[in-house]
Amino acid sequence: MGRSPVCVAHPGKQTATFVHALPGENAVFAGFRDGAVLLAELDESKDAIVLKGSTGAEVTAIAVTASLSHVLIGDAKGQILWATLWAGEINIKPF
Repeated sequence: MGRSPVCVAHPGKQTATFVHALPGENAVFAGFRDGAVLLAELDESKDAIVLKGSTGAEVTAIAVTASLSHVLIGDAKGQILWATLWAGEINIKPF
């Protein structure tokens, strides 16, 4: 692969239960057993962004809309979070 592994989205001692790449970006979503979800660039020098805090229900699904405008996050209790990913003009992406 030509490069060393990168470790991003550090949730302490939680186990990741779902990982999803952000298409077209050097970033990943990581969902954890405690329900937290982080968005992390593939750069160890940058901090991850907390999209969802701990809820006690493990993350079972993460999906991004085709336009990359929204993320949907599902958990083991059947809860679904639908959230905007980008704000402002960056939200307008060509199809």
